[in-house]
Amino acid sequence: MENFTSTEIFFEAVDQSDLYGLDDNHFHVALDIYGENAAKLFLLDYLVEHDDRYSGNLGHLRD
Repeated sequence: MENFTSTEIFFEAVDQSDLYGLDDNHFHVALDIYGENAAKLFLLDYLVEHDDRYSGNLGHLRD
């Protein structure tokens, strides 16, 4: 596996974006941004008992 990020393309976490406010629920923000893909991720987290999902590890690649 190789690093696919660079200074031009990087991972932006939801909590670092301008789409997230301090009082926002990161699950709701992720659903607004990513829609069905976020719902699938949250369902998978539930099924495998992954309890470390937070706004710092939800994000997207940005250029």
